[in-house]
Formats: sequence, structure tokens, C-alpha cells
Amino acid sequence: MINWQHLLMAAPLVLAICTALGGALSKRSVGTNLATIAAALGFVATAGIIVVRGIQVGHLPLGSGLDFCLWLCAVLFLFNILLLRRLQLPAVSVLLSLMVGILGAWLLSQNQTVTPMAPALRSPWLSVHVLSAMFSYSVLTVSFVLSAVIAARPMDSTTIKLDEWAYRLVLLGLPLLTVMLVTGSVWAEYAWGSFWSWDWKEVWALVTWLVYALYLHLRVSGWRNKKAAVLNILGFAVVVFTFFGVSYLLPGLHSYL
Repeated sequence: MINWQHLLMAAPLVLAICTALGGALSKRSVGTNLATIAAALGFVATAGIIVVRGIQVGHLPLGSGLDFCLWLCAVLFLFNILLLRRLQLPAVSVLLSLMVGILGAWLLSQNQTVTPMAPALRSPWLSVHVLSAMFSYSVLTVSFVLSAVIAARPMDSTTIKLDEWAYRLVLLGLPLLTVMLVTGSVWAEYAWGSFWSWDWKEVWALVTWLVYALYLHLRVSGWRNKKAAVLNILGFAVVVFTFFGVSYLLPGLHSYL
């Protein structure tokens, strides 16, 4: 019997692959159009899954790592559409599609059953905390993609443009990380009776904030292009560890995420 939940959840992965294939041909207008259509379909499909899960639970679906990654995929599909039209650089579209594809493959490995929200998650701060985390991770993912392309390209006017974009995205991402930390502390006091519990997820979220604060400080101090790109790539590695590594290797109070 066909598992329709798994079939539906495969949409982000399949459409990310299609976007990557179109992006690889984006030097031709037909490739850009195909990639844009695939990314648009990816957004619609992922947003549809979010809506279905929201209807099932009766509120915004934000209570699990699976829900978080669905929102992340949807936003990254939108970013891909924007970058396809503004930059028309195959490497950017392909790499960003690869990031969505990895998330899509991870989604397929998860239990897709919709369950009641854990008691600790039932707080009015939940939406602000999780959505600020999701949007910050989205813009930092795109910034990482741009920096990865910078690190692999020779220096030219396009590289300088990508560096400016990467910088501006971190300028947006750091305040969102700040909102995530502040609302998370308020939520922690509500849920566990303490604003800070030295939980591994809290600690690494703070480390993430410090790395990107350092990036902005050094960028303003004169770091540009490849030097800044390397630090930005390191920052994204910390983001990945904070979300996935901590969850698997250092479980704690946030283990349900």
C-alpha cells in the first residue's frame, strides 16, 4: 500500500533536484525558466504540506524538527527564485537546491505522524521563538551559499557583489538570532523555571550568535571577499551543528526538537 504521507513529503526533495538540474543549465534562458518553475512548485508543495499539518493540529505547525525544516525548505525555495532572477549564477542555484535536497532527504527519514504539542511548547512565545530561528537559519543558509561560491571563484566584480549580499544577509540574520535567544530565554523561564539552563541547544545557539557577531565585527573592520567568506562558512557549520549535531549528539531539554 502507498504511504501517501511519505509520497507527499518527497515533494521538497524531488523539486529541489529539479531546481538544481534547471539551475545547472541557467546560462540558457530555458534552464533558468525550468529552475524557477521547479522552485515555485517546490514552494507551493512545501507550503501545502505545512497547511495540511496545521489543519491537523489546529495551529501553526511549529512543534517539531520536521515542521521547522518544512518551513525552512519553503523559504529557501523562495530565495532560490529570487537568486535565479537576480544573479543567474548556476553555482548559487545548484548549491542552494542541494541544501534543500538534503533537508528533503532528512524529512523522508523522520516520523511524519502529527502528534499533540509537548506541554513545554504550549506558550505564546513559541511562534516568535521558532519563526525567528527559522528565518535566521534561512538567510544564513543563503549567505553561506554565496560565501561558498565566493571561496571557489576568482576575484572579480561578481565575487565582490556576492560578498556584499552575503554580508547584508548576515546583517539580517544576526538580529533574528538575537530575537530567537531573547524569546527562547523568556520561554525557558515559563517552561522550566529558569531563563538560562545551560542546555546544550542554548549554549550552541549562543556560540552561533557570537560567531556571526565576530563576522560582522571583522567585516566592518576591513575583512572582505575570501577571508570573510571563510568565516561565514565556519558560522554556517556552527548553525548546522546547533540544529542537527546537538539534537543527535548532545540531547537535553530541547530533545523534542
